[in-house]
Amino acid sequence: GMGGLGIGVRYRPVPWIGVEATMQNMWGRDYEIDHRSELSVGLNGYVFINPQDRGQFYLMGGALWTAAGIRDSSGNDLARYAYLGGQGGVGIEYRATPHIAFNLDGRAIVRQRTDGSAAIAPEFYDPVTGRGGNAAYGGQVTAGMTVYF
Repeated sequence: GMGGLGIGVRYRPVPWIGVEATMQNMWGRDYEIDHRSELSVGLNGYVFINPQDRGQFYLMGGALWTAAGIRDSSGNDLARYAYLGGQGGVGIEYRATPHIAFNLDGRAIVRQRTDGSAAIAPEFYDPVTGRGGNAAYGGQVTAGMTVYF
């Protein structure tokens, strides 16, 4: 499992459309129990289904770029990876005041490793079949607060 913190800037040119640039840092343990940290930068689009209500449901999707570093339990660097991918999901934003909102969403993430070693040293390898790959998918739950100016 991994956890983290992020920050974003969201612009809503009209009540039902939003655009957001984000940056987040995640850390935790990977599937091999090594220490993993990731820095992601994303650009997302939002469609608000019911912008006139206090509780606003939305659909979101966008692109993201991620850099990851893996260390063993002694702190030795094991690998560095770069990814390009996309995400999409659904959520709800609750407008507590005209300028403060709280949000919760679920996202599906699909990404492909793109660094220079991806073609010769796959990140995922199955010793039984001898096949490897660099595509990954997963999910993320995001909770936060938005300040509107």
